[in-house]
Amino acid sequence: MKKHIFTCCLSLMILSCTKENDLGVLKGDIIGEVNLLDQYGYQEKDMSGTTVTISNDEFSATIVTDELGSYKVQNVPFGVYNTKYEHNGYLERTPEKIKHIGGASATLSTYNMDQIPTYEVHLDSVVKQSHDIYAYGKMLNITKKPQYGYGFAFRFFISGNEQVSKDNYTNSVTGYGMLTTGTNIRIRIDWFDQNKGTFFLRPYALITSYYHRSDYLKALGNSSDIFQCTLN
Repeated sequence: MKKHIFTCCLSLMILSCTKENDLGVLKGDIIGEVNLLDQYGYQEKDMSGTTVTISNDEFSATIVTDELGSYKVQNVPFGVYNTKYEHNGYLERTPEKIKHIGGASATLSTYNMDQIPTYEVHLDSVVKQSHDIYAYGKMLNITKKPQYGYGFAFRFFISGNEQVSKDNYTNSVTGYGMLTTGTNIRIRIDWFDQNKGTFFLRPYALITSYYHRSDYLKALGNSSDIFQCTLN
């Protein structure tokens, strides 16, 4: 009798431990979508080819999106995951964390990537108008009007030295440009409102979206596209 009781208790302990382990590794699917946006803010027709990696200290998976930008990672243990998105010719914005609870309901994730700008800007002049400073020039390699909410964002590097660049500058400021007529562009530069003297500027592309700027910088034009501005 004692032997049967001991065997029964041991079986219950094993069953109890098994149930606790099952609860400790609750798994579920992560279903995501990566939208590819061109430099004008329009969604690409083919959004395939983005490599998506989700990982933490205990689990890691890498998958490639289909033509709709969709992906699915199955049987992912619950937890918080770091993400990485890679696609040639597109910029990764600030990586996001996915909080995954596991279970029958899949965790959903949506992410946008911006195309690296291919356009160029050549400035003709930098002038003061009333209390504002504007840069005027032309956009090259422009093929269509930007989507609403998108414009051409620039980072101007400013210095008293005419060798100004993104690595050699005193101040920097973001300016937003919009096409006026044809390929002509006007860019308002806020930094000069309270400054006087002679400055040199060089423009770099920042990213096309007003709302999701990246730290990516692309030099626009050539080395001669450095402009002098004198404010009294």
